[in-house]
Amino acid sequence: MAKRKAVGFLMTEKGFSPRRACRIVGLARSVQQYRPKPKTDVALVTRMKALAAENRKRRLSAPARHAAQRRARPEPILLKNNGLRAQNVGD
Repeated sequence: MAKRKAVGFLMTEKGFSPRRACRIVGLARSVQQYRPKPKTDVALVTRMKALAAENRKRRLSAPARHAAQRRARPEPILLKNNGLRAQNVGD
């Protein structure tokens, strides 16, 4: 975070180009340009937090956590390369 601020300072106050400012600070330009995507699946996040709160005393492995989610949700959660997607059983 500090390097990103330093690059921003060099660009706005000193007039450096983004490429030169990143090189001076030692930050990859892809890191400087990255903007996080907003989380849109609020229902899924709240359900996962609820499951985590239920199972706080006993830590679950990833397969056990997935099985608990499948038991708690009527339709399966399909994991894809581009993130979590919910799909109805009938579809």
